[in-house]
Amino acid sequence: MVFFEYSILTLRYSGLIFSTALAFILFLSLKGLSLPLRLFLAVALLYLFLIFHSGLSSNTEIYFLTFEALAFYLIFQTKDRRDIFTQLGFFVLGIGFLIKYIIVFDVFLFLTAWNIVLYIEDSRLLHKFSLKKFIIRNLQTGFFFSLPFIISCIYYYQNNALGNYFEAIFFVLKGHSKEAKFVERLLFLFQLKYIFLTILILIIFSFKLKSKPFPSIIIFVWIMTAAIGAVWTGFLYEHYLLAILYPAILLIGILILPLEDKIKNVKLKPVLFFIMFSILGYNLIKTRIHLEKTLNGISDKGKLVSKAISEKIAISNVNDQKYFFVSNGSHAPYILLNQLPPVKWVQPNNFSEKIFYDNLKLDLNELFVSLDKQKISVVSWCYQYTIEDLDSGKVVDKTINEAYVKKLNLYLQKGNFKMSKLDNECLLYYL
Repeated sequence: MVFFEYSILTLRYSGLIFSTALAFILFLSLKGLSLPLRLFLAVALLYLFLIFHSGLSSNTEIYFLTFEALAFYLIFQTKDRRDIFTQLGFFVLGIGFLIKYIIVFDVFLFLTAWNIVLYIEDSRLLHKFSLKKFIIRNLQTGFFFSLPFIISCIYYYQNNALGNYFEAIFFVLKGHSKEAKFVERLLFLFQLKYIFLTILILIIFSFKLKSKPFPSIIIFVWIMTAAIGAVWTGFLYEHYLLAILYPAILLIGILILPLEDKIKNVKLKPVLFFIMFSILGYNLIKTRIHLEKTLNGISDKGKLVSKAISEKIAISNVNDQKYFFVSNGSHAPYILLNQLPPVKWVQPNNFSEKIFYDNLKLDLNELFVSLDKQKISVVSWCYQYTIEDLDSGKVVDKTINEAYVKKLNLYLQKGNFKMSKLDNECLLYYL
């Protein structure tokens, strides 16, 4: 985003690059397996990303997972866990943590596991435990891990935005949560039941073969910490499951390693690979057809609203009122029309949805004062119910912030905004 314009195309390409890089890191991490099987698992990872909602979109999971996967490789899959590659691994992990703080559970696991592994290795070499070395080693590691955050703070400080930076961090931490029952969280994770079942079967075989590859225990716990992170906030969005997929596929690959060595019949291998790729190909084609039908049936609200806003602003008779406000729905028009929001909250659901409004304790008066200062000429609203129906009580929706709807309707009435309907959900109010 620093080097290219902030556009949908940039986001799509970056998502493609990072997801491909993630698959390549998986390929490198499974160096003990045969080439066809490594390729199969790397492609399988991308396939799983494809079939999950927004899997190959620009969700933060793709970005932090790439750094997290590289960190695991550098920390646990290199020969010497004391060299510069290990410190580089924690630096990379720090970048992943900077992208999304929910991986704090994974960070704690990586640091704890790294110390345990070093202690075991020292014990085997008959080295005595040194508290001083332990503290120095962890302080050094902590510095490398914190370095991306320190660099970010310096950058924002130089641009006189350090306060805003921390405000944004705490804003997300306190606002992005809701209550969800334990059963709901469990059922959400159960969407990966076939992957978990595959892992369970492979673990049973591994015990029978008396094979316990070193990284497998850490990766197994990594799946658990990723699962905790996926359900922690209570918002059970499907793309949160992507954080579990990488360690799950990595563990499957490592558990397959001793089984592959047991297959002595060379003629049997091509048959197995043919069957696996046939199943994958069939599902990929089937899923692609399903995705095409789904996407063709969903209109791009962001583009629809953006086009309508630009047309209304272009023909507006009010010369000094060229700003628009997305009152509900996708905030994509801000990006597509290259305008900063007239209020300090980018996501409309922060003030339009009751749960976020209550969590964040936003000031509605401040919001509408900001709108008055900017002199808005166009307001968009996308939802299944209209502002008028919600305000009048004709329909009741407990998820919507009632106080916000009332103030918004009053604002539109006082401003003498006209209304036009874009589709069955999106409305445009304009001067």
